[in-house]
Amino acid sequence: MDWKTAVVLTALALNCGCIREAADNPATTTTLESVTAAGAPSTTTTQQAAAPTPTTTMILTTLTTTTTILTATTTIQPTTSTLNPLIRTFTDNGGEICRVDGKPVVRMYSKTACHNCEWSIPIFDKVALEYAGKCLIAAHRWVFDRNDDALTESVENRMPDLEYDVFFEDSGNPSKTVPYFNFGCRFTRVGNGYQVRDTPRQEEAEYRAVIEQLIQDGG
Repeated sequence: MDWKTAVVLTALALNCGCIREAADNPATTTTLESVTAAGAPSTTTTQQAAAPTPTTTMILTTLTTTTTILTATTTIQPTTSTLNPLIRTFTDNGGEICRVDGKPVVRMYSKTACHNCEWSIPIFDKVALEYAGKCLIAAHRWVFDRNDDALTESVENRMPDLEYDVFFEDSGNPSKTVPYFNFGCRFTRVGNGYQVRDTPRQEEAEYRAVIEQLIQDGG
């Protein structure tokens, strides 16, 4: 069994997780409790809250690879430091913007049996396809248990090594959970930003704000 097959099998074993927010304060930390198949809590890890909004995630067993990350993309240094105020739940990691054919690469990672993914998928797909249709971004929504990019008409049946690397080796997703968002290799987020409050318009508005920021900063 090669490692890519192992990844798919691992993805099928995704278990539910929960985020508990200590307070409506961006300076607080949240605790992500892993839940086993039997429902018993296991070890816990902490991560800095990206914003004052609760998030929900799915747990994915960590699998590492040895392939160099982002070798197939080009990078452009941001030209402005002014951040759109609508960007609240994404983490701005700074640094360079990764591009393919001159366009920022926007990614979402999901799984078919993922309740939290189901909430954000239609919102992400709408925004991503709109901007991709205008040739402003390169967009992907990778579905782990199908090895498929759901934004293309064809069925890939295999995720490129680069796409595995972004998920498994990116420091923006230390707990290896879905849904996971990586916009331009600069903005990252684990989980949904507005699901608990059920405000999809805010989710959509932030996707647009992040994409516009990438376009502006890479201009």
